[in-house]
Amino acid sequence: MSNVKNWIIIGKDESNNHFRPSDWAARLCELGAQLTWRGSLIYSKNIIPIRHGDHTAAYIDAKLKEENPDLWDHIMGFAKDNNLVVHEYRNPVSTFERHFKAHSERYLDLL
Repeated sequence: MSNVKNWIIIGKDESNNHFRPSDWAARLCELGAQLTWRGSLIYSKNIIPIRHGDHTAAYIDAKLKEENPDLWDHIMGFAKDNNLVVHEYRNPVSTFERHFKAHSERYLDLL
């Protein structure tokens, strides 16, 4: 797909089996998070955990690839090594609104 801007990695394989452990997306997204002085995590807007239906997922913004290519390579390598489903799309707002928000417990504030 040309001009891909964003990705969602879904915690399932091609056979629709759930990936374990169930908190894999949060752990993966912690790699790009910041720790506050109070000890709480603030996820980067470039990589955050979400839900897609019954599956845990991770939203990956294209800015991550530009700003931290090593982390992007690690995340995409993780998805490939574990045979996870990766959706690519060009417009995060319209695609997310149409395909993911209705099935997501936590949606993205991309504006």
